[in-house]
Amino acid sequence: MKEAITLSEEDFAKIRNAASIIESNLKYHYRIEDLAEKVWINKNKLKTGFKQEFGTGPYGYLMNKRMERSKELLLDSKNESLTSIALAMGFTGHYAETNFIKFFKKSTGHAPIEWKRLQLKLQNEHNKKRVSA
Repeated sequence: MKEAITLSEEDFAKIRNAASIIESNLKYHYRIEDLAEKVWINKNKLKTGFKQEFGTGPYGYLMNKRMERSKELLLDSKNESLTSIALAMGFTGHYAETNFIKFFKKSTGHAPIEWKRLQLKLQNEHNKKRVSA
């Protein structure tokens, strides 16, 4: 039988520090061992703590943060290319843009450009309702 892992407040502080490290460089994919070593915590405690604190493991956390930032980049910049967003999110190689589009579509159900168009339409509808109210 697996022994339950007990986490202290100090452990949770280290886990939040690890989350900050992930957020500060979304392009980089830390191996769990490297991230645990960086914040001075056991890798099993790190994984368990991430699930308790954020509802997902470190990799899922990274991918969620990449998705959030991708959406911000899509909405904030009119001329930002999908390739530059893909590279900023850590997708590399000849198929960076293609892989980013697949990731985005799997996460949202929409291709990035389609998602952006829908968001802008919703914003316009919201703004029209505010003005007419």
